[in-house]
Amino acid sequence: MSSVDVLIPPADQSAGRCGPGAVTPRTQSASPLAQGLRLLHTARHFRARQIGRRVTAVVRRRLCRGRLVERFAPSAPSQITFPEGFESIVRRKSAHRDHDSRAGERAAAIRDGLWTFLGQSIRLDTPLDWKSARLLAAPRLWQFHLHYHEWLFDLAVDAEPSEQLWAHVRHWMDTFSGCTEQQAGDAWHPYCISRRIPAWLGVWKLRPPPAELQAEIARSIAVQTAYLERRLETDLGGNHLLENARSLIVAGATLRNSAGDRWLDIGAQIVDGELQEQVLPHGEHFERSPMYHSQMTVALEDMRDATQALRPEFSARCGNAVGRMHAFAGAILQPDGKIPLLGDSAFDEAPTPRPPLPLQFADGARRIGDYWTFRSGSDCLLYDAGPVGPDHLPAHAHADLLTIEASFAGQRFVVDSGVHDYEDGAMRRYCRSTAAHNVLEIDGRNQCDVYSRFRMGHRGRPAPLHCGVAGGVSWASSTHNGYRPLGVSGVGRWIGCEAGGAWLIADWAVGSGSHTLVNRLHLHPEIRVTRHDAKTLQLDRDGICRWLTAVGNGDLSLSEGWYCPEFGVRIANRVVEFRTQSALPAALGWVLTTGRPTAVPELILTDAELHIGARNFSADRILRISLRNAELSD
Repeated sequence: MSSVDVLIPPADQSAGRCGPGAVTPRTQSASPLAQGLRLLHTARHFRARQIGRRVTAVVRRRLCRGRLVERFAPSAPSQITFPEGFESIVRRKSAHRDHDSRAGERAAAIRDGLWTFLGQSIRLDTPLDWKSARLLAAPRLWQFHLHYHEWLFDLAVDAEPSEQLWAHVRHWMDTFSGCTEQQAGDAWHPYCISRRIPAWLGVWKLRPPPAELQAEIARSIAVQTAYLERRLETDLGGNHLLENARSLIVAGATLRNSAGDRWLDIGAQIVDGELQEQVLPHGEHFERSPMYHSQMTVALEDMRDATQALRPEFSARCGNAVGRMHAFAGAILQPDGKIPLLGDSAFDEAPTPRPPLPLQFADGARRIGDYWTFRSGSDCLLYDAGPVGPDHLPAHAHADLLTIEASFAGQRFVVDSGVHDYEDGAMRRYCRSTAAHNVLEIDGRNQCDVYSRFRMGHRGRPAPLHCGVAGGVSWASSTHNGYRPLGVSGVGRWIGCEAGGAWLIADWAVGSGSHTLVNRLHLHPEIRVTRHDAKTLQLDRDGICRWLTAVGNGDLSLSEGWYCPEFGVRIANRVVEFRTQSALPAALGWVLTTGRPTAVPELILTDAELHIGARNFSADRILRISLRNAELSD
C-alpha cells in the first residue's frame, strides 16, 4: 500500500503560544444596518421580566456604590451547626480531590504563592495582596476563581495546618469587610459569594477553623448571605441563579440565626421555580453545555444533602432531578469517561456526574432527548441534534448545530474544539464559530450570529430528530435553518452506522443560488494523518487506525485549528476540510471504516430526496432520505 504524503500534527501543543495562522474567526458584517438587525435579533428573544430585572440591577448597582456591603447584616448572632447529610457534601468534594493527581501539586504551589486557574499561573504575595496590580491585571474570570476560595479544599485535603489554612480567609475578611460596594468590586459579586459560602462551610466541616476565629467567620458568612439575598441574579437566571439558591440553602441549613429559615425558604422557592425549566425532561441542563450540566448536578446534590433532614420533601425533589441528570450524563459520556466538549465545556471544571452504578456502555443506538449515540464496543459516535441553547440565555451556546464527536477503541478521534476563555478576543470568536465544529459551513458564515463574549443574534433552529434501524443500519437525521439569510432554506445531516462496519455521515443543503460549502472534521491532536489518494485519509492514534473517505464532488484538504480541552489551553490540531462551490441542492459526506474502502456510497440529490447508493456500506440498495423531514426509507 503506497501513500502520497504523511502529515504530522504541529509540534506546538503548549498553552497560549502562536499556532495556526490559517485559522481566522468568522465575523459577520459590521455595517450600521447589520448592527441594528443584530441587536434586534438579540433583544427580541429576551423575556420582558428579564429586561426589567436587568435594568433594575444596573440602576441599583449605580445607586448603591457608596453604601456599605454589611448594611444587611443579621441582628442575631450566628452559629454554625452542620445538619445531617452535610457529611456527604464534604465527602464528595474530598473524594474528587483525592482522585485528582494535580490536587497536591496545586496545594504546594499555593503555599509557594503560585495560583493557577484557567490554564494561567500567577505568582502573588503571601498573604495575598488583593489590590495588587498583578492580580487586577488578570482576566476577570481568573479573579473570580480566586474569590471563590474553592482552592481551600486543595489545602485542606493536603493537610494544611488549620491556622495557615484559615489565615487566607481571615486576610480576605480583613480586606473586604466594612467596605462600600464600589470598593468591594468582584469580591462581593453575587456569583462569587455563591461559590465562596459553600466552600467555606465545606472546609469548616473538614478542617474547623481555630476557636478564636469561628465567631468572626460565621458572622462574615451570615453577612455575605444577607447581601446575596438582596442581589440575586434573577436578571441572568440559568446556572447563576441556581448557584445563588445553593448558597442560600447551604447557609440557611448551617447558620442558626434569625434569617436561616428565610434563606432556606427563598432558596427552595427559586429551585422549585427553576427545576421544571432548567432540567429538561430527558435530564439535560437547559443551557446544553455538559460542563455546566456537571456543575448544576453538583449544586443540586449539595442542596439535596443539606436539606435531607430539614426539608425532606424538597430534598427528594432535588434528588429526583439529580437522578435524571446522572442518567443523561451517563448516556453522552465518551468512552474515556469524560464529557463531550459541546458548547462552553472544558474538562476538570466540575466533577463528571456519574450514575450510582459503575459506568457501562451498551452496544447499539440510543436516543436521549435531542442526542443520538451509536456504540460498538469502545467505539462511539455522538450526534447533537438539539438547539444551541435557550433562546433567552444563549451565553454558553456555540454555532454548532448538528455537530458530532467520535471515539474509536476508547480514544477520541473527531473532537469538538472546546472553549479557551471568556475574553472578547480571537479565541473566543473562534471557539464559538461554525468553523470550529464538525458541521457544514456555507459561504464562510456562522449558522448562528455569535458575537461579543456571550451574545447571539440571528440563530438557526433544528428540526425534530428522527432515528431508527433499517436493514442492520442504525440511523439518525435532522435539519436546521441557520442559513436562511443566504437563501439556503435547509441544511440536513443523516448518519448511518453498522456495528463493526462503516459509519456514513451525509450532509446536504437546499435552496437557491450557488454557494461555497465546507464540511469539516476536527481531529484530536495526537492523530497522525496519512493521505492515500485525493479523497482518502488514514487516521492513526497510538496504533488505532481508521479510514476517512470524502463522499461527493469537492476538494479534500487539511488545515490547522485549535483544540481547547481545558480553559487557557490551546493545542494545534488537524482539521479535515471538504470544499465545493456548487448550485443548490448539493451534498457532501464522510465515510469512516476500519479498513481501506474498496468502494464508497454515492450521493444523488433530487428535489425531494437524497439518494445514497449503499454499495459496500450495507446490502446493495438505495437509501432515500427525505429533504423535508430527514426521514429514511429503503
